[in-house]
Amino acid sequence: MRAARRLLVCWACWACFLSPPLWAADLITVEPRWVVAMPDLFLRAAPGQDAAVLASVPYGAQLTLLSGPDPQPLTRVGSVPGRWVRVRWDTRSGWVFDAWLLSARPPPVHCDGYAQWAERWRPAGPLLVEMESHDGALRTSSRDYDGGQRLLQVEGQGPSSGELWLPGAQLVPVWFAARRCHRDLPQLRAASWPAAGHASLPSSGGAVLLRRQRQQISVSAPGAGTPLLQLRAEDEGVLLAWQDSAP
Repeated sequence: MRAARRLLVCWACWACFLSPPLWAADLITVEPRWVVAMPDLFLRAAPGQDAAVLASVPYGAQLTLLSGPDPQPLTRVGSVPGRWVRVRWDTRSGWVFDAWLLSARPPPVHCDGYAQWAERWRPAGPLLVEMESHDGALRTSSRDYDGGQRLLQVEGQGPSSGELWLPGAQLVPVWFAARRCHRDLPQLRAASWPAAGHASLPSSGGAVLLRRQRQQISVSAPGAGTPLLQLRAEDEGVLLAWQDSAP
């Protein structure tokens, strides 16, 4: 009898060892995200555009992304690709479309250049940014942290050109955030997600060319060698390069 009990206990322990714990199915990761939809983003009771709206989350608000083991499938809202994700905002939890969620603090509502956006990264996390101006030149660098991960890099010959590196970011929300900051192209603020190929975007000095091919978006003046704005998705984030000089 005792031998049978011992065998039963050993079998139960072995089964527990082989089986995942009950809480594993509900394990989630928590990450900060910022809203880049203007003027706001709907927080819904369930994934999908037909779900009840719980709240309107304003541009720039910080959410907590609750990523579970089974992400929602890739879909589209209009022409914009993305996924429905579960988030927490203030005291409410719900679902939003992640095409309008950025992994970095977004530009101010009335953004006046990409360098101004870089400044907003300072309070976004454990990031130290050094900025100095010499003879009209803007030089910005970041200190490495967390195993030497590159967080932010802005380099240029003047305050009207440079590069921004956004680690962990996706191309779609970076586009919706970046279009706000080009001071010479106010029409860019209202531009939607560009279709693949080429399109003409009117500006005060003449039309500019909006192009999306694979994981890259660029806005160029006809005949110009350097794009006015270029976004390129890489394995670990998105690189944004700009030049504030419209035709």
